[in-house]
Amino acid sequence: MSIQLSEYGDTQLDRGIPGLEADTGPNSIVNRRNLGPAEIDFGVAVAAGADEDSAILPSAGCRIIGLSVRHATIQANKTGNISYAPQATVPVMEIGRLWAFAKEAVSPGDPVTTDATGALSTGGGISVPGALWETRTAAGAIGRVRINLMQTTNVTTADVTTATESTSSTVETFQL
Repeated sequence: MSIQLSEYGDTQLDRGIPGLEADTGPNSIVNRRNLGPAEIDFGVAVAAGADEDSAILPSAGCRIIGLSVRHATIQANKTGNISYAPQATVPVMEIGRLWAFAKEAVSPGDPVTTDATGALSTGGGISVPGALWETRTAAGAIGRVRINLMQTTNVTTADVTTATESTSSTVETFQL
């Protein structure tokens, strides 16, 4: 029996939920421990903590390390909130696409910014390097964000000292 694709499902992908991976394309997700005193919600920006394996909510002058990814096995707390408690392991997306709430209206190509809660927006606030909104999204609605903390950079081999040779050719790194 065949399936008529013209009659199967919607013509557009439904919007996801905060922190849900938007597709199965190339991504990089690493685990970090929430060393901050506050819970970290799904689909928010996180910053480097005191050590290399930790994550905290952003603050002025911080180094953003990615976006928190939803984990299906996390249970709700007594108030019904689902988030990563202090000391919990937080999956952090460094490269990829995921769904997140837009704190204010955004358009495709807008740079992503955040605040002390990790909420994502555009315009003022703490810059999320390598992150762009991919969908037109109303304030408070779900939108798709692309992040690539390993942005394309041009490095000349003349800048790299090797024991054998030095050339002036340009090498370009991978970009999503």
